[in-house]
Amino acid sequence: MQTLKDSIKDQILLAASKEFKEKGYQLASLRHIAHEANISVGNVYRYFNGKQELYEAVIRTTLSEFEILLSLDPTQYDQPQLAFKAMVETFSSTLMSLIEQDAQALSIALNDPVSSALIQQQLHVFLTRLASQWDKSIDLNLQQYQLLIQMLSTGIFHGCLKAVQQASLCDTETIQQAISMYFELHSYMTYAIQGDLS
Repeated sequence: MQTLKDSIKDQILLAASKEFKEKGYQLASLRHIAHEANISVGNVYRYFNGKQELYEAVIRTTLSEFEILLSLDPTQYDQPQLAFKAMVETFSSTLMSLIEQDAQALSIALNDPVSSALIQQQLHVFLTRLASQWDKSIDLNLQQYQLLIQMLSTGIFHGCLKAVQQASLCDTETIQQAISMYFELHSYMTYAIQGDLS
């Protein structure tokens, strides 16, 4: 019985992922989701209280996977380059894992204004930690450094979003290599800019 309930719930989530990806949250319809899942709208409400709860269920796994960025501690590395590399590897492997698990849910989360802002904030927190370890003389309250970190976190996020959008056109290894190279370029730019500002 539980297996049957789980199966129906999975059908609903799969149909919802497709609907939210194709139409976005505002235009998505529970009627269409129910039709795609081959169940009644009433049956959808047996599992979810409404569209918002269903939407949150679709992107929950993606957001929780990205929370690992918040647990990364730059202070455990001898050099900022090593800390940045650890972040690259973690972010890259998380992206690839999510692409393989559910590329639609990942795309929804990355395109949603609220969840994309949360992921960018996690990147921002890590880069701020990294900057504070990198050079103790840097005053991170200065507007130029705040702006720089914001630009980097936003740039990294949007580059990875582009990689996810290309996931259906490229093989996994190509995407992973591109993401790693993209991060490396950001790393070089960060060090160059820091040298100009100091």
